[in-house]
Amino acid sequence: MTTDHSTDRAPESWEFETLSELKWTISCGGEIQFLYQGVGYAITHPGGHHNISKYERPDTELESDDVEAILDYRMDDGKKLREVIHEIEVEARTL
Repeated sequence: MTTDHSTDRAPESWEFETLSELKWTISCGGEIQFLYQGVGYAITHPGGHHNISKYERPDTELESDDVEAILDYRMDDGKKLREVIHEIEVEARTL
């Protein structure tokens, strides 16, 4: 069972403090919506697979069973998600 923390936590507490916390959230099926440099992204889990893409942009989608592949997703500036976790603004997250 997942818990939607988007309604019971202050937005600043939605941020990820460590890469391990983000990795755990993704591996456990947590859904995450975030902004990076003003661009919206979502991490979801359709069909039991991990998926990351820009909001409403299926052409930017990466689907994988490997959390590491999601963490290596390249943002618009060429940096990997794993490199910018302290720069993202989490809008909503579960788990």
